[in-house]
Amino acid sequence: MNLWAESENLELASMSAERAQKSGTMRRNSTEHAVLPALRSWLLAEYVAPYCRSLAATRIFRRCIWLDAPGSTRVMSKKADGNQGGDSGRGSGSGSGSGRDESRPYIFDDVAGMEQSNHSRSRSGKGAKKAHSETLPPALQIVTALSGELARESKPITLQGIALDTTKSVGTRFIASAPASKASQDAFVLPEESSVINASWRETAPALLPAIEQSAAIFLINPLAITRSGASVKGEIPFLTADELTPLVQRTAPTEVCLLLMHQQVERVLLPALRSTAGAAAFTALLRSDRWKAMLAKESENDSKVSRAIDLWLASLQPHFPFARRITFPMLIGPATVEDAPCSLLFATRRQDSLTCMNDAVCGYRRRLEQESRRGILNEAWFAAQQAGRDAQALQHLSEDTLREGRARLPRRWPDLRQQLLLDRFGQWTQSEYDAIICRLVQADEVRCEWRQANQENLPCRVPGHEDMLLWQWKKRRY
Repeated sequence: MNLWAESENLELASMSAERAQKSGTMRRNSTEHAVLPALRSWLLAEYVAPYCRSLAATRIFRRCIWLDAPGSTRVMSKKADGNQGGDSGRGSGSGSGSGRDESRPYIFDDVAGMEQSNHSRSRSGKGAKKAHSETLPPALQIVTALSGELARESKPITLQGIALDTTKSVGTRFIASAPASKASQDAFVLPEESSVINASWRETAPALLPAIEQSAAIFLINPLAITRSGASVKGEIPFLTADELTPLVQRTAPTEVCLLLMHQQVERVLLPALRSTAGAAAFTALLRSDRWKAMLAKESENDSKVSRAIDLWLASLQPHFPFARRITFPMLIGPATVEDAPCSLLFATRRQDSLTCMNDAVCGYRRRLEQESRRGILNEAWFAAQQAGRDAQALQHLSEDTLREGRARLPRRWPDLRQQLLLDRFGQWTQSEYDAIICRLVQADEVRCEWRQANQENLPCRVPGHEDMLLWQWKKRRY
């Protein structure tokens, strides 16, 4: 066979390049359709669940609201539900010997299984709750299953899901329209159970935010999809404005903001809107600066403009939240192939426990996805051993950096240094790994700890808390 026959035939080469380009476009579009349900499932299982448990441990907050408003979610939910039904217990997938859809991440299968098992256990409950749960879309069925688990724990907390659906659908349990006056806003009543509101964020937010003011809330919002699909008014700003963002960021109750920005929407919706007079004025008011105009003036590629625009959205959250990070969402494309989905999640919080939960969720998800990508490939054990060696070396470097930064900054409390390390290396290491490092440093006499209370339980390793003092310079420096 002539291995260069395709390159010698220019016509054949151009046809192959065109087919490859179409194939890449189709794969990207299919990936985008799988992003939203996979991202939602990961957030609920890996972030919302531990964060709700942290809230319940304080015994102050007894309720948490999960507001799902990334736009028209019902279309995405149907596609995800169709894919899930096609896998039928993940044992008869097409195109893969493992029986699972390779375009969906590993954690999405786990959450789907959790949803089915929890939903089957909840069938023994009241008939009304069962009927209500079955009428909800798949996105809220996962919330209902997770809410049942949290309610049965020793320190219970109520998790309620509210999804905003901008498409007209028969299955909505609760319908709200845009308030016409102050009296209609006062008449807004929050549903008692997880429900779907057939309205957009721009229509619902003025009445919804005051209704949940005293409850902890997690907001998943697409700032470029805040109006009804196909119902935008001429001259209307197609993105979240400063006046609409202010009531959200000024809530006194615990507020966790997750802004989901699809890269294609940034290119097709945000960038053209900034070229209009109204859009430019609105974005300037949101950022409190007009330096963003240099982004449009530069003759650069669209990808760099999209990345810069997302960084500007992150900058709009930083004055209101001390902890704000941009998160990329990886997905399993094929064997040994993990790529970042064409979207960015902007996470902002004021609570340290929320930041820790999100850090552990990002770190654990990426590691499991990379491990799943190597499953079943040739020389799987060798790749696993190589990865284990790299992880051990990286942990050694992290231990040296912890000791160096501790002696340079002289923090008296370990939680303060751990938080700074976590911010500098967000999504790379879990909290338990940081705690294991400080335990090894204390045992090796690299740092001295003055314990507030004696070790009554004779534990081999104790993690220094807020009341325990660290002494970093009690012996000579070794560098």
